[in-house]
Amino acid sequence: MTAKKGTAGKETENGTSRARIYARKPARRRLLGIGIIYIIAVYVTYLLAGLGLIWFQGTLITLGLAVWLGMIVGIILLAFGLLEIKDFFWYGRGFSLSIPARFTDAIKRKAAHVTGAGAILLGIFVAMVELPCTGGPYLAITAILASGFNALAFYYLMLYNLIFVLPLIIIVALAAVGVRYDKMQAWKQSQKKWMRLITGLLLVCFAVFMLAYYTGLVNVEYIGVSTGPKGAISLDTLTLPVVIVTAAIDSINPCAIGVLLLLIATLVSVSRAEKVQVKKAISDG
Repeated sequence: MTAKKGTAGKETENGTSRARIYARKPARRRLLGIGIIYIIAVYVTYLLAGLGLIWFQGTLITLGLAVWLGMIVGIILLAFGLLEIKDFFWYGRGFSLSIPARFTDAIKRKAAHVTGAGAILLGIFVAMVELPCTGGPYLAITAILASGFNALAFYYLMLYNLIFVLPLIIIVALAAVGVRYDKMQAWKQSQKKWMRLITGLLLVCFAVFMLAYYTGLVNVEYIGVSTGPKGAISLDTLTLPVVIVTAAIDSINPCAIGVLLLLIATLVSVSRAEKVQVKKAISDG
């Protein structure tokens, strides 16, 4: 009887070990695979959205509406910037630049059953619904790129979006190597108001710059800003450091980070449920 109990105990222990091996590695591979697919979908969607914005704004510039376009963009950026700064002091009070609750619920439902192909659709959906939340700096950059879109402008656009998704890549990598979701979520919550403040200040700076240029209040040529086609701000004004810094600030937007953490939390909870099923199946066998 003792020998049998010992053998049974070893079999149970071995079964549990096999369950851990079988459950953890596929779960991490699945998380990494779905995360990468999701990020690629977000990148491509934002890139296409940027091209659409550039085409639309470039058309208006061609029609001689550069001044009106610049003033409208400046006012939008100022409003967005003040809202972001407001959330630093009074987060959750009044109107905020965030993903509507109905879309958040839809993201949760889709994430619970996401697959490789589903990650593409989820990435596209998320990029579309979070664009109003994250699109302020993007609008400012595309407004300048639209004044003379060429190969350099396309390079800037691709680089901007690569930097934008870089924190998402880091988060997925951390989750894949075992960093706990709740730690990343706690970090995001503790830094959220500072993310809002930095983004808000950036948007206000862009707004003041564009409004000063298009209203003629300041002769910005004194600070090295040249005039492009139809009176628009020249593409030459946009330098690589400006693109990098703007994209880096835009990339720490809590909306984008929060949605990815939600996806990771859902995948982790699903993998835990699957792990329990694997253990049960091995022990029953």
